[in-house]
Amino acid sequence: MAVNDEHHLFTVDEFIESLPDLKKLLDKLPLVIVNPAIRNGVWKDRNSDAHLAINWEKWTLEPLGAGVPPGQVNKLLNYIESEGVDVHKNLDPDWVKLAALALELERLINKQKLSLAFGKVKNMLRLLNEK
Repeated sequence: MAVNDEHHLFTVDEFIESLPDLKKLLDKLPLVIVNPAIRNGVWKDRNSDAHLAINWEKWTLEPLGAGVPPGQVNKLLNYIESEGVDVHKNLDPDWVKLAALALELERLINKQKLSLAFGKVKNMLRLLNEK
């Protein structure tokens, strides 16, 4: 429904064929808790280093990067490293970007924003083809 010419249809077909490869890459990422109802800054009390959680209503386990704006993945990885978490060393930032894009794609499809979703498909294919 989002495609309007043969080239776009080819892109969608190529993406569908790449889904097993995408799944393999995402399976290599550590799982993290994602809760779209929680704003930034409510997980940790900066004054006491105590961990907080205010709303556990809609949480899911997703690959690292899901729920992060793709343009902020490097900032996320730098933050993880600054916190002393050792998982960062073996992560390919493009895999984390794919996780971010995959969740955005899912949300856009669920909202029937198919033209925007098609743009995410093209970005994801570009990253997958670089691997």
